[in-house]
Amino acid sequence: MLGTTVDGIIVSRLISADGLSAINLSRPIVQIYYTIYLLLGSGTGMLVAFELGKGNKTKAEGYYTMVWLTLGILFGIVTLIGVFTPMTMVKMLCSKEAMQPLVDEYMRPYLIGALSFMLNYLMGAYCALSGNPRRVSIAAITNNVVNLCFDLIFILVFKMGLAGSAWATVLGNTVGAVIMGQYLFSKKASFHIAPASILTLKEQLVSMLGNMLKKGAPFALASVCLVFYMYASNTILIQNYGSMGIFVLSVVMNLLMLYNLFLTGSCTTLQSLGALQVGENDYPGLRISVKYAFRIMLILSAISSTILLIYPDLIAILFKCPAEYLEECNKAIRLNAISFILFCVDYLLLVNYQLINRSNLATFISITLSPSVIPFMFVFSHAAPHLIWWSNLLGYLLVFVIIVAWGEIIRSRNKNLDHIILIPENTEFPSYDMSLGYDKESVTESFHSLNQWLEKQDIPQNLRFRINVIAEELITNISKYNQKEKDAAFDVHVTLFKEYAMLYTHDDGEPFNPLENKDNGLGLQIINYLSEINYKYQYGQNMTTAKVKI
Repeated sequence: MLGTTVDGIIVSRLISADGLSAINLSRPIVQIYYTIYLLLGSGTGMLVAFELGKGNKTKAEGYYTMVWLTLGILFGIVTLIGVFTPMTMVKMLCSKEAMQPLVDEYMRPYLIGALSFMLNYLMGAYCALSGNPRRVSIAAITNNVVNLCFDLIFILVFKMGLAGSAWATVLGNTVGAVIMGQYLFSKKASFHIAPASILTLKEQLVSMLGNMLKKGAPFALASVCLVFYMYASNTILIQNYGSMGIFVLSVVMNLLMLYNLFLTGSCTTLQSLGALQVGENDYPGLRISVKYAFRIMLILSAISSTILLIYPDLIAILFKCPAEYLEECNKAIRLNAISFILFCVDYLLLVNYQLINRSNLATFISITLSPSVIPFMFVFSHAAPHLIWWSNLLGYLLVFVIIVAWGEIIRSRNKNLDHIILIPENTEFPSYDMSLGYDKESVTESFHSLNQWLEKQDIPQNLRFRINVIAEELITNISKYNQKEKDAAFDVHVTLFKEYAMLYTHDDGEPFNPLENKDNGLGLQIINYLSEINYKYQYGQNMTTAKVKI
């Protein structure tokens, strides 16, 4: 996201203000690619995490394999359409004939290089979900370094203009995809493409595809509506405000990319980590994750907005704003510095509601967040042109007010829910959480407290015995082999589902697979006899799960 903003600055300063406007006019095409990924890839990522949380690795890999197959076919079709009908698309995106050649010049490499965008979106999400978010960061940084370096080479040395900027972006994306692919297709990844899993689950494929579309639909709808917003706002401003309007909007959209730096990081991580916690029925953990995501995003957004409010001239100068546009540009920057915070809050709530299956609220946000701006923009452009830059702020504020009111109506019927985020305090499946130290006293106390909780549950005595034995063996292993500093703690979570019980242990020590521990021979044999045990190193944690059938 940061690379996109810097890319815009380079084009604006080295080519022209109209060059930056042409990039903004082309943006709906890239957003369409992203929409396709969201429909099939983003929602499926949550489903993969749900199944991993439940211990169903075969089904998780089935979803993962299906998303590669379906996205590959769909992107092939879209790319062919884009390559063979470029001028038709240019005329749809830009009604101003003088700018159409610039839009065409920039857009053609994007149409040819569609695969590079698809690979980056998909690999970024699944590389993080597979337990290596650091690899995603390395790929993103390398992607941007390559992109920005070749921007300068293609524009200054080879005089390729806007096409050079576009090809630099495609090249950067390709390099980033290669870096992530090295991990994602290696044995170290937590899950893999597995055609055999498709055959195993062939009777469930139709319902699985339906689940993929259902989970991805709110995100895809939000993206479709953003495409509509881009097209409609471009049209309104270019028709009513000419070159100045479209240039200022281009600056605003580039600044939104800066906020997306925080928003996308928060949302991507929350989608995969939160889905894993929902799969484990760990709603206390989900609550912590959601609140932490909001805290990080709001702090960073507030810092950015403060800078934009105080120094709008500096931002305008970075984009080489023409002197006659400066006053209008400063006004737009200041107003949108506030509106962007609301946009980020609304979108993060969409992710939160999708995780907890509040589909109606999630769908409402997805179809209203961006389009809510257009009525204000249309009215102001005709009745009060000087208020046009208030449109985003008023649209996002209206959506937020409706979300809060709707959430309070839901909460009035169920006091078990948090304000706004609506995460339940208790769920239909009994669960028990412990955070304990590595010392002997904490470990001994954990056995006692877990047994007390199990005695209160309506479960067979032999099941209670098996859970106790497995918990004791895993907890003893962690405390013995993965010692940490004095105040460190690790987590144990037990959930009693209808047909089986799940026991989870998470600790942030060095990677340690209990299944490969040679000193744990008899203990491991006992655990394997009593349960189905799995291990993965994910999000900087050792995660061991034991599935005990009732």
